[in-house]
Amino acid sequence: MKNDKQLKVILFHRWVLKMGGVETFMYNFCVTMRDYYDITVLYEYGDINQLARMHPYANIEHWDATKHYEADVVVNNTASWVEFPDNIKADKYITVIHCDYTDYMKYGVQPALIKGHEFVCVKGFARDSYERLFNVKCDLIEGTLQPDYKPNKILHLVSATRLTAEKGVEYMKAFMQILKDKNIKFDWKIFTNDKVDFSAYPGVILMKPCYDVIDWVADADYLVQLSSTEALCLAVREALSVGTPVIVTDIPGFDYIEDGKMGYKLKFDMSNVDINNICNHIPKVEWSEDKEAIKDAWFKKLGKPVYQKKPQYERKMVKIRILIPYTDIVTGQYIEAGVIREVDDERAFVLCHPAMDRPQIAELI
Repeated sequence: MKNDKQLKVILFHRWVLKMGGVETFMYNFCVTMRDYYDITVLYEYGDINQLARMHPYANIEHWDATKHYEADVVVNNTASWVEFPDNIKADKYITVIHCDYTDYMKYGVQPALIKGHEFVCVKGFARDSYERLFNVKCDLIEGTLQPDYKPNKILHLVSATRLTAEKGVEYMKAFMQILKDKNIKFDWKIFTNDKVDFSAYPGVILMKPCYDVIDWVADADYLVQLSSTEALCLAVREALSVGTPVIVTDIPGFDYIEDGKMGYKLKFDMSNVDINNICNHIPKVEWSEDKEAIKDAWFKKLGKPVYQKKPQYERKMVKIRILIPYTDIVTGQYIEAGVIREVDDERAFVLCHPAMDRPQIAELI
């Protein structure tokens, strides 16, 4: 392929959280598209660890209202509540719709229908409802999964989700109670930042969110996702992609799940749950998505891809100087200002950038 200049793509989001489907979409997008486009992740507020995870695959830049930004294409992931910044200029603007607004507006979410933007939805039924509700054209392109990820298997029941109403926290408790009433021993690790009292169910373990949670999912008997509404639930798709069946609610977002073959669908009232069947007949899942078709759809939407193989990212050790005293959460040590340390470059990224709740701690030397 001719060595043309790559298109510059700004992947914009106002709030990059520690965990979430949008953040997973952005990370997977960076990993998948890094060799084809010059990608910059532009954010206003961001979890420093999530940004550190993305930085090997994209330029990371904090949005500044006083600056001027230019790109060939902007992919906007903040589709609700707020106006798009007028200091970001591009030849093409794409707003990605990550939810089903038919149900999501019940939770107070309102769309920002940005003039001049094209719209892409990650799920067909959610696209159809978006077009119906707001009378705008919306293309369908699903988010990519992480390419060629080889998991290390570990455990039994796993969830990676917020513990909120729309994510089905009460349905999770009801399912726990069914297991308890049937004297079924279970180990259910829930990766979340939320705090909920599950003390009545000793098999439940609240885990801190981590970015290699797919290792636990790959070794689970099931991934459990009992949401009341979803569009494209990446956690479920990731589980299926590594051969792990799922236990989900019977909602449109899970219409592609074949009950009994890819896992099991539960009613909201938890009636007629055949728990013995769930425990004794764990399906063997063979499922995959057409990754090339999804990538090609994004090529068509973003513009001409120019393949330039970028070097494989490998962690390296770098030296940093501590600017303010702090207690290091990794080593448990109290570190004085002025100390020079050698750390890997991902840790250096975290320490050398300000986070939402603290100032910059160190600088590269």
